[in-house]
Amino acid sequence: MQVGAAMQALAGTSGEPHRLWSATPEELLPEDQRGFAVSGTFYASPTEDAVFIGYDNQLARLDSRDGKQQKVVTATRGVSFANCWQTLTPDGKTIIQADDFKITAMDVETGKKKWSFTSKDKEEMFGRAAPSVGPDGTVYFGTHRSNVYALNGETGKKKWQTGLGVFGARPAPAVGPDGKVYVGFMGEKNPMAVLDAASGAKERTLDHQGHLVTEPWLDADGNLFLKTDGGVTAVNPATGEEKWKVKAASRDDVLGPAPGPDGQLYFSTRAGKLLAVDPKTGAETWRLDTEGRLKSGPQVDRHGVIYVLNDDDQVEAIARNKAARLAATAQTLGAQAAGPAVGAVNGYFVVGGVRVAMANR
Repeated sequence: MQVGAAMQALAGTSGEPHRLWSATPEELLPEDQRGFAVSGTFYASPTEDAVFIGYDNQLARLDSRDGKQQKVVTATRGVSFANCWQTLTPDGKTIIQADDFKITAMDVETGKKKWSFTSKDKEEMFGRAAPSVGPDGTVYFGTHRSNVYALNGETGKKKWQTGLGVFGARPAPAVGPDGKVYVGFMGEKNPMAVLDAASGAKERTLDHQGHLVTEPWLDADGNLFLKTDGGVTAVNPATGEEKWKVKAASRDDVLGPAPGPDGQLYFSTRAGKLLAVDPKTGAETWRLDTEGRLKSGPQVDRHGVIYVLNDDDQVEAIARNKAARLAATAQTLGAQAAGPAVGAVNGYFVVGGVRVAMANR
């Protein structure tokens, strides 16, 4: 494909200033394969020009540059790619899924199960929060009995288990660059538990304000982000002190954050706003009104393209500068057609405990 032809094809994907393309998860599959899922889930690959969209037991791989479908795989029986308690590993190769009674690792290229972990306690339920994945591939998750587990990401073998004694809670662990695991209790006002990532030993507690709504998350600088009823707060993980806060207007809600390759943090709001924030100060650096309601937090790929799920259950690809993104995409496509593939762009912001945006949280 020549550069000019690539530009023409991509320019036709959307006439709007920021939208590159959109895809409806249900329509990616033949009608006889469509299940009863209302919304899909999506995962922007941190290592390839690919977006994975899950719908029922199907996982479609799309080219992130133009939204074209490349392949569809079927999950192992009894496993859904539209489960909201899922996490994409930092290498972009595996989806870790929690359900009530097991943790399952699934290969994104084949849909096949890599491993599955179940508790010896047959009544212990896992699927109440998405697992977290550390920089070494260790998988961390909590159970309704307030146990936190660490598993080997390659084999699914248990490394350690720690009981926190908060019965009926939804413990959600997040891994920090300081080698600690910060365990929040979703829906609860309990202090967070801080564990040693290597051993699981509890070291201290961390007080915070409000009820935790989604899983906590830490960035590469060690900022702890907590989503509560009042917005998303950046917290000092050593002291629990609030650094800054992103709060939506009345009757709106903030979702995120998602790290971008430009070092900014991206948020979305239910009312359809996208915004970028300086992670050091919390100052807003960019804003876009998508002119429609959104169901998910954003994800940002290594090129800076933002992905969200809108109120029509479409996954949208949005660029801050569409013209620049189309030109870069056309150049890449043209180079690939003419010769060896162009190497991946470096600098994608990946940290331990990569957080995947979930639909309909």
